Amino acid sequence: MARKTNDYYFNKLDKAVGFACEAAEMLNNVLSSFSVDNLDKKIREMHVIEHAADIDKHEMMSKLINEFITPIDREDIIQISQEIDDIIDQIEEILQCIYMYNLKSIRQEAISFSRLIVEACKTLKKAVEEFSNFKKSKTLKDYIIECNRIEDEGDRLYSEVIRTLYTHLTADAVQLFSWVKIFDLFESTCDSCEHAANSLERIVLKNY
Repeated sequence: MARKTNDYYFNKLDKAVGFACEAAEMLNNVLSSFSVDNLDKKIREMHVIEHAADIDKHEMMSKLINEFITPIDREDIIQISQEIDDIIDQIEEILQCIYMYNLKSIRQEAISFSRLIVEACKTLKKAVEEFSNFKKSKTLKDYIIECNRIEDEGDRLYSEVIRTLYTHLTADAVQLFSWVKIFDLFESTCDSCEHAANSLERIVLKNY
């Protein structure tokens, strides 16, 4: 694997996951102390995070286009960058859906899911921090395994909450549709965290 003296791309990926962590924390805070009156403001704040992440990603891609040698294969950089971007986009979409569907209160399962996403993003960040030193890292594998465990927990939570919704909300089609869509997004966000972690593992195996 070609190496450069600087860690520009590793640092950019780490920064990208930092944006994901920031978005996840904001989502969890908004849901944990939910206020309909505050929601529009929080959506704008979330978009600031998403936009900053996009700008940073475009900056990295512009450099990547003109780079002759990269520390890892350029298609791997692009893939991980996109997978991290997917996490941020999905977190923002969760908040937007809560606003668009005009929900007046938050289900406890949504708060539990948001906490799980915070945990997944923080664990992914630890993995990315170790990524540049993967041949010597003693913890990278453990962080990847932990990301997989969190995704499994998300799958279990998703199955339970969807069953609950279809058991107790069938008389209210609008509420049922709204919450199923939102929990689909929660589950997809957990999946995206796992996808990014699995990509790290694949790249390590390819270059070891």
